[in-house]
Amino acid sequence: MKRLLLAALSAALLAGCSKDLVCASDQKACGGVCANEQTDPHNCGACGNACGTGQTCYYGVCIAGAAQNCGATGRTCAVGETCKSGACVADLYLACFASNEVREATNYLAPVGVPVATDQGPISLTWLNQILYAANDMSNSLTQIRLDPPNVRNAGRFQLVAPAASADLEFVRAHDGLLIASNSAAGTLLVLDPVSNQVLDEIPLAAQAGDYVDPLGFDFVGEHAFVALHGGASASPGQQVAVVDFTNVSTCTPLDPSAPACGTGGACASGKTCIDGLCQRPPCGTVLSRIDLQTSDVQGFAQPSRVVALGTQVYVPLANLKADYTPAGNGKLAVIDPSANGGLGALAGVVDLGAACTDAGGIAAQSGTVYVACTSGSVVPVDVSVNPAAAKAPVPSGVTAPGSIAICNGQAYAGDQLSGSISRFDLAGQTPPSAPSAICPNGSAGWATVSDIACGF
Repeated sequence: MKRLLLAALSAALLAGCSKDLVCASDQKACGGVCANEQTDPHNCGACGNACGTGQTCYYGVCIAGAAQNCGATGRTCAVGETCKSGACVADLYLACFASNEVREATNYLAPVGVPVATDQGPISLTWLNQILYAANDMSNSLTQIRLDPPNVRNAGRFQLVAPAASADLEFVRAHDGLLIASNSAAGTLLVLDPVSNQVLDEIPLAAQAGDYVDPLGFDFVGEHAFVALHGGASASPGQQVAVVDFTNVSTCTPLDPSAPACGTGGACASGKTCIDGLCQRPPCGTVLSRIDLQTSDVQGFAQPSRVVALGTQVYVPLANLKADYTPAGNGKLAVIDPSANGGLGALAGVVDLGAACTDAGGIAAQSGTVYVACTSGSVVPVDVSVNPAAAKAPVPSGVTAPGSIAICNGQAYAGDQLSGSISRFDLAGQTPPSAPSAICPNGSAGWATVSDIACGF
């Protein structure tokens, strides 16, 4: 009996020593060890999922480790960045309007690198010669972000016009080695030399003085820019697309403040134009036409804000809003034929985007399909390889109110206008979008938004 009692006691003690492995709240039991699936390269994202050689586990995803000696001995990229052409490049760049900075992310929506401070209200991003430019809405300036290693980012500054209460820079794109930016408050396009940091020209877009045209986004077909004139809910001069000829932009030079004054009636010698009262070289760009978007297809106000060119056509989402900025009906997509009307362009049709799309705004294009973001939450693919273009079933964006959308290496991303989150969504809508990832933080006013997304080069 004593022997049996001792045996039972021994078995009980052994059983007590074989308790289940207890891990911390941020860890999981994997093969007898505690592992953090967000950072463990042997159990990355799931138990047993080991990262490959040269990879690291970052937010549960195996990604390339920090690149060494990128462009120079001792220069190391941040984890998640890639060394390309001697520069440390992330997959995605986000303009964080409320916090006044540009932030990086991987294609799996993990934050990387070091945030780069900008002036107030970065709203639009564009690349030129491996420099990322952020147009700052509230300060009428550009921030130049050079892709040096993250701890020594070179963020230069380019003041376009004097900051003022009416400052309203809205959009920027590179063209022919220069930068073109829309100045909403002035109703103009600015032509900028990024080398000399000079404004070469400012092109008025209004048909007559006093018209409120509110230029926002634009895109190019050859040397012609198609500019969305957003106007106002009660302003008739808006609701158009201006066609601007930039044929002479590559030879554009700074204006000469010592040029002779214009003669009677603004007359100048041959080859010169009267600009701000002085006889200067011809303007860098000329408005050829204005295409009206306020058609019978639009129940409210068209209010175009973005433009994309694909193939031989130009596409413009129409918000279709009432005067109080509530939906007047379904979102629309205007189709413009640049070759019509003797090369001045003309409206070729309007596509109804369906009841799931209200307040259409953001736009991206790829392989015969245009994708329109609707602040009601969906993205509507439009097949533009057929005539007339046809809207397809909407796909979920993954964020509450998608504004900016981008397609980078075949992956689609949507930035939320109501938060600092970004999602990755399926262009075909066959798989659910990713969970939103908060990349842009709240600003001093307590809110956040993603105002633009740029792909890494």
